[in-house]
Amino acid sequence: SSDLFIMASDYMERLLGCSGRAMLGRSLVSLLGADSDQGAFNELAVAFRSQRECRTKLVLYREDGSPFEAEFDVTKEFGADFFFSVTFPVRGEHLTLVLGGWGGVVCGLSCLDGEDASGNDTRTLKNFPDGSRYRVTLAVTDERVRVALDGEPLIDADLRGRELELRPEVDPSVPFGVATFATQTILHRVRVRQLDLEGFGP
Repeated sequence: SSDLFIMASDYMERLLGCSGRAMLGRSLVSLLGADSDQGAFNELAVAFRSQRECRTKLVLYREDGSPFEAEFDVTKEFGADFFFSVTFPVRGEHLTLVLGGWGGVVCGLSCLDGEDASGNDTRTLKNFPDGSRYRVTLAVTDERVRVALDGEPLIDADLRGRELELRPEVDPSVPFGVATFATQTILHRVRVRQLDLEGFGP
């Protein structure tokens, strides 16, 4: 696209993870990645030029790799395996948070040092009755991932010096996506924001 930024608001700086000055003279193309949809980008560019309304989904990449927090409100309706998982970016790689896997009770991160959530040190067991609603909070930095369930700590993983990878079956969820297996779930709400490191702690 030949449409270049001539200004950037405070909101754009927070959204894209770089200063307004750094964005001047650049286009959105510079923020596209391997998982970005070129067709969606082209649709958006045409809408800009014709000054018409357009609604589409576009995957962009923050330049600063800044920490983030995501909240998910979900209800497990019924099922026998994981009712919620989210694959997310961290340190240039990806991990998956799994809730209720391996028969419905295993929670953890896949994969750390070659071990999935059932076999690494993030593994924890919890029952998830059918019909129950939960708020899942995921906080991510380059060095740590913390997960809370309804405000109660569930996982606190130190990532320093550890190898991160994905199980191949969750590749369609890259770069940021949710999935279930053998379970019916309602996803009520998703909220993603920059993480407040002052409140995050060590």
